[in-house]
Amino acid sequence: MNGHVVRGVAGERGKYRPVESVLTQSTDALKVAQAIHDELGLHQFYVADLDAILGTGSHRETVNDLTSAGFNVMLDAGISNVDSANRWINSNVQFVSGLETLTSWDDLRQLVSRCPDQEVVFSLDLKSGLPLGTLGIR
Repeated sequence: MNGHVVRGVAGERGKYRPVESVLTQSTDALKVAQAIHDELGLHQFYVADLDAILGTGSHRETVNDLTSAGFNVMLDAGISNVDSANRWINSNVQFVSGLETLTSWDDLRQLVSRCPDQEVVFSLDLKSGLPLGTLGIR
């Protein structure tokens, strides 16, 4: 958020703060990912571009830095349909399409069919056990 890796607080974005870690003093995504990789051997990361989700910006360069460094990225950037995915097609990321941002189930179907070479991950977004967004679950 605002260019920093943050620690989430129960989904309340106003309470998110830059991450604090014993692995690194940095809040830079690439440095944090590298520190986690060096310590734990992990190479796949879920990245929520909160600015993109909120419609206030994008951290495409940061995501590109992560994939260029060899990390696999599951990207949640408010991708809810083919139009919002276009800037990420062929970018070496797995799309995360969250219930919170979907406007229709058809949009999700079209996204999956339009991107056969990129995996689409569905995020079931819940708060207090209830689905977020306008679609609901049937």
